[in-house]
Amino acid sequence: MINSKEAGEIMKIFKSVTDYESKGKFKEAIAEIQKAIKINPRDGNIFNRLGDLYVRYNRQAEALESYKKGIEAYRDDNFYRNALALCKKVLKYDPGNTEIYPIIAKLLVDLDEKSDALIYLFEYIERQKKSNNEK
Repeated sequence: MINSKEAGEIMKIFKSVTDYESKGKFKEAIAEIQKAIKINPRDGNIFNRLGDLYVRYNRQAEALESYKKGIEAYRDDNFYRNALALCKKVLKYDPGNTEIYPIIAKLLVDLDEKSDALIYLFEYIERQKKSNNEK
């Protein structure tokens, strides 16, 4: 949990990030948002924003890593819908990412949407079979 002073600092950082981004200064925006992560390393919103910046800066691997950290942060805070949204971003930018399917399924179970969870579990199984992974 962060205090109000830290929350204010993060808000200022986000404003600064937006300013840098509007000027096309993505490197500076990314460096700035790293400061927010140091203040609150368990905030899914910060990782989501960082991932979006990396996408705009054509750094897909870093974007995916940021989204995955955001998924974990949201899961830890029981923000399952937000975590699901980031999972879908991962699939958008990395459609072959097989390992995201069981994570989505678990989130859907946590949301008591078990029939939807089965769809993702079966997709995971099919992808594993295609890659000859019997595990």
